[in-house]
Amino acid sequence: MPHEHVPLAQAPNGEIGPKCHGCNTRLTFGSAMVHAQHYMCWDCYVIATGADTATDTSIENKPFWQE
Repeated sequence: MPHEHVPLAQAPNGEIGPKCHGCNTRLTFGSAMVHAQHYMCWDCYVIATGADTATDTSIENKPFWQE
């Protein structure tokens, strides 16, 4: 099997999913990030890849529709 190295567990919401390769946290497949054939939580993925979100979270003075 191609994914025999992936440990599975039941996530807190009852779904079967992978465990994080970095911190062993139970995940769902929908919330897991994949890097180098390993499933990771977001925090471990950021540490492993240096990635960050693409969303600009700057605080504006006014909502965008009132400009």
